[in-house]
Amino acid sequence: MLLNLGMESLILLGNIYTVMKRVLLTIVSTLLVITSFGQITKSGTLSVDETWSSGPIYVIGDLTVSSGVTLAITEGVEVYISQNVNIFIDGTLNALGSSASPVLFSADSDFDGHETGETWGHIYYRHGGTGNLSYGTINYCIFEYANPGTSSTDHGGAIKIGSNNVTISNSVFRYNQAGWGGAIFIGAKTIDPNSGTAIPITTSISNCYFDQNTAQNAGGAIYFWNYCGGTVNNSVFTENSVVVNTSSTRSGGAIASIQGGSPGIINCDFINNSSNNNPAGGDDIMFYTGSPHIANCVFWGSSDPFYTGNYSRGAFSYCASSATYPSSFGSGSAVTFTDCFNINTSNTASDGPNFTDPSSGDWTIAFISPLRDAGTTPSPTVPTDYVGNSRVGNYDIGAYEVTYSRWSGATSTSWGTSTNWAGGYYPGSPDATGDIIIPNGLSNYPTATAPTVNIGADKYFIVESQAKATVGSLTNNGTLRLESDSEGSASVIMGFYSRGFSGGTEEVQMYLSGGSSPANKWHYISIPMASFVRTPFSNVTLNFARYEENSLLGDGWIAYDGYHYDDGIVYPADAFTYLTLARGYNFYDNVDNTITFGGFINTSSVADISLEYSGAEPDNLDYGFNLLGNPFTSGLDWDAIVYVGGDVEGEINTSFPENTSTAIHFTQDDEQVSYVAGVLSSGGDFDGIIPPMQGFFLKTNTAGNTITLPNTARAHGGQTTLFKGNAKSAIPLIRLGIGQGSEIYNKTVVRFNEKADQGLDNYYDAYKMMKKQGRNYISTTVAGTEYSINGIPFPGEGASFEIPVTLTLAEEADFNITVTDLNNLDDYQFSIVDLSTNDTTELETATTLAFHAAAGDLNDRFVLIVTPRYIPDDGGDDGGDNGGDDDGDDGGDIPTAVHEVTAGKTDFTIYQSYNMINIIPAATGWDGTTARVTIINMTGQRIASHNGIGMQTGMVSSVDAPAAKGLYLVEILGSNSRYVGKVIIR
Repeated sequence: MLLNLGMESLILLGNIYTVMKRVLLTIVSTLLVITSFGQITKSGTLSVDETWSSGPIYVIGDLTVSSGVTLAITEGVEVYISQNVNIFIDGTLNALGSSASPVLFSADSDFDGHETGETWGHIYYRHGGTGNLSYGTINYCIFEYANPGTSSTDHGGAIKIGSNNVTISNSVFRYNQAGWGGAIFIGAKTIDPNSGTAIPITTSISNCYFDQNTAQNAGGAIYFWNYCGGTVNNSVFTENSVVVNTSSTRSGGAIASIQGGSPGIINCDFINNSSNNNPAGGDDIMFYTGSPHIANCVFWGSSDPFYTGNYSRGAFSYCASSATYPSSFGSGSAVTFTDCFNINTSNTASDGPNFTDPSSGDWTIAFISPLRDAGTTPSPTVPTDYVGNSRVGNYDIGAYEVTYSRWSGATSTSWGTSTNWAGGYYPGSPDATGDIIIPNGLSNYPTATAPTVNIGADKYFIVESQAKATVGSLTNNGTLRLESDSEGSASVIMGFYSRGFSGGTEEVQMYLSGGSSPANKWHYISIPMASFVRTPFSNVTLNFARYEENSLLGDGWIAYDGYHYDDGIVYPADAFTYLTLARGYNFYDNVDNTITFGGFINTSSVADISLEYSGAEPDNLDYGFNLLGNPFTSGLDWDAIVYVGGDVEGEINTSFPENTSTAIHFTQDDEQVSYVAGVLSSGGDFDGIIPPMQGFFLKTNTAGNTITLPNTARAHGGQTTLFKGNAKSAIPLIRLGIGQGSEIYNKTVVRFNEKADQGLDNYYDAYKMMKKQGRNYISTTVAGTEYSINGIPFPGEGASFEIPVTLTLAEEADFNITVTDLNNLDDYQFSIVDLSTNDTTELETATTLAFHAAAGDLNDRFVLIVTPRYIPDDGGDDGGDNGGDDDGDDGGDIPTAVHEVTAGKTDFTIYQSYNMINIIPAATGWDGTTARVTIINMTGQRIASHNGIGMQTGMVSSVDAPAAKGLYLVEILGSNSRYVGKVIIR
């Protein structure tokens, strides 16, 4: 049988039967197929489709795949090619291996395996003009030891491409060489015979490994020529080289591009490639003319990675190189670098690439690599990496992606839902590294459940600035990093925190902006660790201080070394080394700082925090200011601490200390701001949640009080930077600002609530505290006390309030008083009277009053007047028994005082406070009167009367409030006077 004949016998047989078997001899001469001891050999011309599904296959002479014919090579087949033998493709060659069983193309001239020095030619996808194109798909193949020659006419060590219809992926090219393009040459002669013009070739090369390929002239691995282009994605180039050069256009140890080519090179590794054409450089890439785009690539181990020739318009973006940017460029080059950076030549340095194991050729990167997440999303996208892993977050630079668990919140706020994690790499996924990142800028965060989290040894759990997470038990064997920047800090609620047997490290960041005079930007801060050593802060600046309450307000600052800011003297006994949990501190530096510190993170309530008060008499405004601090790594809901259910319209918690203001005071851009009962003095929405590591002042008015900051009040705010979030309610208020031009320096608020006192109270008022020299301030003043937030009851019917406006001005200049907010007060009219000119300005939102004033305090020039608007009687009847109406107009039969009432004044202020109705005479005509007070509901029913109630101007008299909520009339009968007012019971 034919299959039992050797080569010589088969040829002889073909000669003997020339006449009898002419057809057979034609086939033999076209495709020489020889089997000798189980070996299949091939050469000649393939004129019909053929599939190679087993092997090895030995190609012993040039093999041509004819136009219109397909040669398919399946997975696991080994193809050995003899010295100087080529495979020419005029039709189609598809070599489709698999990751487990690639197709092998190697050299073997004597059927006994590759020997040292053995090479083969190459595969050439030819272009025969329009209508005669070659096609090919190369996937999961190995090409080695190809060498078609190294002269100036020898192109493409393993593959030469002259067709637009070839794609190469998931393949290895090693130990190949040629004159141009040691592994692949793209752009052979492509002149269209019909038009006579060059046809540009584009080829897709992806997920390929190029190792130790060599070109004699240029393009140690790949050479683009003759206006060709295409893309090279997710590929690794190691130790490729150009060995001989005779001009500056010959280099590119890995890739060269000449004559107008514009390839895209995306997410590739270039490692230890070289070209001996110095000083022209181009160890990794050379392009001469054209406009290549190189993005997300890493260049490591080459001293001169790039060379560009005249008129190049190349662009590098998001690349990293161990050689300094820029390297050598031709005189006519116009190359741009966007967001490129340098990396260390030492692999394991903190700024080195941190490849997993260069000694074994493992170029995957560690989670701590600066290449992670440092790339950009290219166009077109490259959604998977060299080994097929999905991209996670921002693209990593290079061919490999770190498959950590990155929260996306795409589905919900549930930690355990895999679709909430990028690429499906949920914590615990077998494909994930064990590192976890919760990024900022998302709508959903993992706050719905509280999972048990274990940070593995050498692994990271990172929560970015402004991001939020809720976990149950967190055991740290690696690194927990909570990040902070100018926009805010991470917020993490942990049920319990511990370090594992491997130990754990905390990297808690605190961003603190700097500034120079006058905007010094002091920051009130706190730490979430007990017995914390101050050095991370005191090593940065001398201006790190605690507050000693036993001083006049503003004089209690003492630096860590004992320096007293009020007298400039150092008292060593007052120095401090440790920071106390739940206490606040003050920090200033003239530059921005991100301070990173560690320690065992607190997750427990901090109970019985002493509130110091050193005044000789209660309610002294100079004493009782305590600088406290949020002791948690999450927000702290202040309203939940103060009010039952966190409702600012509700009752005060019984645990809140007596005789203590519910207002808290912060700094914002080095200005003091206050918050109380849902209102922030500086404006904007604030949800009452104190950010992580935020210090704040609290004012107590008597000695012996304590406060607890409970872990049950931990919360994630709408934002984790101060003064942002969601407003609790549309609180009626007017906010005034002092400024110049369009700039506003400082603000003050008058807010309205029936529970508020006209004078100072602990529930709706906030002091104006710690004004600094050289600044401009505005406040309202009652009985000599300046208010940042002034809570007052609504004016009664036919009445008005006059509130002095106090200004502190740093210089003589033109100033503005501007209405920045006017909320939920449509039934009231506001105006400012300038007492120096007797001019009255009616106020609406954005109203601006311009004036000129000298530097200093203006205590008696401006008055804010609040007056209910007149509402004509609509004739409506509320259906009550007395036939009157209660719709807020003045046309009903509600009785008024019998005695004369001074215009613009009211006899009484009447309001509810807790379970009492409080009555304050505002007219001296009632002084010394013993009155009868009757409560009347809106049906006219008298539901309670109280006799013997003493009246004195400015003094509060109280009677029990009705249990039912609603609007009531309060009738006050004196010796010869009668007055009826309204009160709302909430």
